[in-house]
Amino acid sequence: MISDEMNLAEFPLSMIGERVPEGVDCLVFEDEATDPKTCQRIVQRITVRGQAPFGLPTSVDDEVLMGCLRATKEAGFVSRRVDFEPASFLRAMRWKTDGPAYARLRRALDRYSTLSVVSEGAYWHKGKRKPVRDVVGILDRWQSSGRDPDTGLPERAFFVWGDFMWESFEARNLRNLDYDFLLGLESAVSRRAYRFLGKRFYHAKCVRMGLKHYAVNKIGLSDKNHNGQIKATLKKAHTELEQKGFCRAEYVGRGPEAEVVYHAIETVRENRDPLVGELRRRGVGGAEELVTKTNRDQIHQAIANYDHRRDSGERVGPGWLRNSITTEKPYKFRDDYVSSEERDRKQKASEAAESRRMRRTTQLTSSDEQERQQQKTAFRAFMESLDEEAYTRFREEAVARSTAYSKSLRSADAESSPHYATYLEAALFEHWRRINAKREPSAAA
Repeated sequence: MISDEMNLAEFPLSMIGERVPEGVDCLVFEDEATDPKTCQRIVQRITVRGQAPFGLPTSVDDEVLMGCLRATKEAGFVSRRVDFEPASFLRAMRWKTDGPAYARLRRALDRYSTLSVVSEGAYWHKGKRKPVRDVVGILDRWQSSGRDPDTGLPERAFFVWGDFMWESFEARNLRNLDYDFLLGLESAVSRRAYRFLGKRFYHAKCVRMGLKHYAVNKIGLSDKNHNGQIKATLKKAHTELEQKGFCRAEYVGRGPEAEVVYHAIETVRENRDPLVGELRRRGVGGAEELVTKTNRDQIHQAIANYDHRRDSGERVGPGWLRNSITTEKPYKFRDDYVSSEERDRKQKASEAAESRRMRRTTQLTSSDEQERQQQKTAFRAFMESLDEEAYTRFREEAVARSTAYSKSLRSADAESSPHYATYLEAALFEHWRRINAKREPSAAA
């Protein structure tokens, strides 16, 4: 297992492919999100700029970046500087340990050390709990020295993470990733989809997005591709991810309204000690040995102490947690610490009150919800009954008379707006209800 950084999983840093088209030195990826304070929709954008003569990263360089995350996890996330042996680094990525492989590694590290990423509300700063406008460096520097007599490669090397990336690591803006599974994927598209969808599946087992928006802004395909080309490119990845038990994909809609829907495949995983997983998620190396040799209650207490101190703003790391477990006298808690038992008691009281409120609300709204579901079913049946000409006419009327989305639908470009299909669906439903509201009095008469 390795730790993937959330921002790097959400937006790519490269186009898919082993070469960047000639003359391209800048990539732009966009999305939309809701501002947690104003509840307004905001545009998120990252701009990736390469520096001559190194240029922009490729999908091969993505493998190296994941290798850097693996090496950092193995080092325990204790320092921005991570020392490594190039030959061992290559073997961990399942690459050859020869001159051409090292040249690819060196080229990737050169690119990440000179890359500039401008986040305009796109990168999430977990410490500040908000998206930020920031100019981010992935790596600050890297260096190699010496000569391995067996492989002919440099004997020693190190890289240094940029400050934003390191702050994100320290804030635990990370998710566990099955590195062996990732390395076993043959397609660069599969690897990119696995990282992005793995992050999204944490919140919901179904992910639905505009096809072109997903392909361009999450996978890194060229925006010049039409839907047929996009589907052809995604086909191999979809087959591979389904065969390996990760997810299955389907397409809905057509033209600019086409969407891709991913469903997580629930698989039976190897049983693992959950306490080992808790330590790994906090970056502690050698978790299995610690759990085997240490009293479990002591480990639970150390984790609780560690989590509370980090939540309180203290800059303690995995090394502090390991020491608090192995020391003879456990570290003291902060004075403002509240035990999990007390929190559970308050939580249960709060949940009981909320449950009573929800029951009252449900009693009042169940009839309304049932009516709405019946309307949705009737609406879908109506839409399926329309032929092409009738659908076009109905759609034009819906857009023209939409009270909430008319402006967005008229001004937005269906090819580039990631939420165009959602707005259109709401406008169509609204127009259908409007028509049926006019028919009801005459039907009653």
